[in-house]
Amino acid sequence: MGKPQTTSESRLRVAATNALSQQQAAAYIADMALGLRSMSDKAGLPFLTYLLDMAVQEAMQQSEVHRRRRTDKP
Repeated sequence: MGKPQTTSESRLRVAATNALSQQQAAAYIADMALGLRSMSDKAGLPFLTYLLDMAVQEAMQQSEVHRRRRTDKP
């Protein structure tokens, strides 16, 4: 068996896992919203297309923010 984890090590591990999960969720949402945006654009639904475009941009930004946080850690 390895040495027991300290509380701070446990917190860091949980934070890294949550960040990865958030990054994956944001990336998946961006991908799905992009598909829906394309569909609404082809259907001639400009306001819905705009809203979905905003969702795509936000999800991509959140995915990038979480990726940067994870890679900025020592």
